[in-house]
Amino acid sequence: MNRKTLTVVIVLVVALLLGFYMVNSSNENSSKTTEVVKDSNKEKKIDKENTENKPKEKEKNKRKTSRKDCVHVTTIARYYGGMSTIIDYSKDRELTKFELSDFNRAFRFEEHWFPKNKGENKKWPDYKPMVAYMFTSYYDKPEDINIGNMVYYMKRQHNIHEEEFEALKKLDNFPYKDVEKLEDMPTPISRIRKVDVAEYFYNCTGVDIEKAISNSKAKNKPLNRVLYLGEPYNHFYALSSKFDLDVFVAKSGYCKDSVITLYSDKAKLVLRQEGRKLYIVSHTKK
Repeated sequence: MNRKTLTVVIVLVVALLLGFYMVNSSNENSSKTTEVVKDSNKEKKIDKENTENKPKEKEKNKRKTSRKDCVHVTTIARYYGGMSTIIDYSKDRELTKFELSDFNRAFRFEEHWFPKNKGENKKWPDYKPMVAYMFTSYYDKPEDINIGNMVYYMKRQHNIHEEEFEALKKLDNFPYKDVEKLEDMPTPISRIRKVDVAEYFYNCTGVDIEKAISNSKAKNKPLNRVLYLGEPYNHFYALSSKFDLDVFVAKSGYCKDSVITLYSDKAKLVLRQEGRKLYIVSHTKK
């Protein structure tokens, strides 16, 4: 093989090698491009799904927070508390169904009358504050409430003394004056401290109980269902108790200028907001 022929062969081999390299490089780049496009499309799909799900998750979290924290009963005293909220009701708007649900949960009958566990180690559950006592009568303002109806449903103590019994017999509206001893009473007598009633009433309305008592006396409205002994006792007394307490169930409502108006099937309830506190303004027939 002469020198010229060798040169031609070398050139052809180099050309073939360059051609093979260029084809492989092109295929590899094409494969990478395809993978990048696939990954890009996959990322776009994931981003789209996340975008679609985020509002739902946000709304779900919003509902959860609203249902948990919108309106709740706060334990201020040993037994009784008022209502609080973290929602601002100053705007003019309809209440959402979740807000109505929170109100109804706060109004719900949650009192425990009997122990959960039987036997020697009885454990009485905590006595939960109740708003429902305020729905036992209708009134245009808290001072007009029927105090007797309100106290009649409250939890009371049953260990009254013979001395108190004798004092009760001197009241004009005591129905068993001919009963000589407490143990001979045909019905049990229970009592609740006036200070507890006053604290409950103030926590629910922001009004002093004395205004309601004075208003009742001025209108010659007797304390039906309950009795009252002043100094040195300062207790309300009842001869029985009932368990058919009605609960306000809000079906609709709106708020404006920090005033909340709720409607049940048969009544209208008006509340006012002061900071985070909610106070009952009126409870009237629809």
